[in-house]
Amino acid sequence: MRIFVSALLPAALASAASAQAATLVVDSSSDANLGDCTEAAADCSLCGAINAANAAAGAYLIEFAIPDGDAGFTAATAHWRIEPITALPPLAGVLEINGYSQPGAITNTLAPDQGGSNAVLKIELRGTAQQGLNGLESGLTDFNAQSVIRGLAINRFNSQMFLFGGGAHRVEGCFLGADITGEVAALTGNSLRTIGVRLQGPGAYVIGGYTPAARNLLSGVFRGGAEVGEANLIANGAAAGITVDSCARVRISRNVFRGNRGPAIDNVQGGGSVGSTPNDAGDADIGGNRLQSFPAALGIGTVTATALELLYAVDSAPAIAACPVTVEFFRGEGGQAAEWLASQTITLAQVQTSRSVILPLAVFADDLVVMTATDADGTSSEFGRVGIGEVFAHGFEP
Repeated sequence: MRIFVSALLPAALASAASAQAATLVVDSSSDANLGDCTEAAADCSLCGAINAANAAAGAYLIEFAIPDGDAGFTAATAHWRIEPITALPPLAGVLEINGYSQPGAITNTLAPDQGGSNAVLKIELRGTAQQGLNGLESGLTDFNAQSVIRGLAINRFNSQMFLFGGGAHRVEGCFLGADITGEVAALTGNSLRTIGVRLQGPGAYVIGGYTPAARNLLSGVFRGGAEVGEANLIANGAAAGITVDSCARVRISRNVFRGNRGPAIDNVQGGGSVGSTPNDAGDADIGGNRLQSFPAALGIGTVTATALELLYAVDSAPAIAACPVTVEFFRGEGGQAAEWLASQTITLAQVQTSRSVILPLAVFADDLVVMTATDADGTSSEFGRVGIGEVFAHGFEP
């Protein structure tokens, strides 16, 4: 087995292992269990590399160097396609899979305010006709598994990724549900294969990030993306943008949602899509993300020609929601969240009290403000919303 030693850079794994990781280099798109991973040609598949890493101790890094002559090479897009006929082995231990290591791949370098992405992906993991398969799974056989997945296009699976367990998982710079270009949805219509990332477990999980290279594309067509602070664009999904079922501590922060058939965020208990869940007094109910209460609008305060004051409260008892609680405000569009605007922190002394935030009037093309609440444990609410059309209708008078 060919093993290299390299620095293990992702922060999600920094506390879990030493700063060294053994490297396995995938040089074949074959679905067979090729796990020798030596200097010989075509003796290391993704399936085989995962099995080899799972069977060994210590941290592992899987990289790619598949040649042009490989059967999975697609000349039209100059990328390599891996099509598993059976499920890939679940990721275990401390493992990073880095699609950006394939020659020709480029991470996104555009800042959010520049818009779009100039990322070039070269490794595609594509499902076949079996709708029961997931793309990459982590934590199913090792509750404490810690994985980093970067620079892969994954599509046509039931769930493109299924992350489970109590370990740290990080997903960065991936196209999930789109083709290798990020410009075309891999499947259209009412396909059952609609989930970008399925999370089930206490985490901690990080999907995306605030650096250009970390932003993901999930379930749909990559477009717009010029909003300051944008992390992931979650667009054109056949169900909810993000569904959190049963588990908690799923932090959903600064993402942009467009064109999803269901709600942008759907916290549920026991499966299915239930739509927006009403708040309850004190936030005592249970379910996905503990059914964290969303911020409720109380009214409009001072209004000027350029800004308005929104009055709101988060009805989460201190004994239930860990403080401080972070509230994020977005410009609504089509009923979802099109642009991150501002955030506020609510301290222990301020919970369940009236608060206010100043928002710019100029951005409200849809007369809608949407907002989430995330407690100190990383448990995010669904979107609360308030229409501000009356402000415009009365000449900016409150």
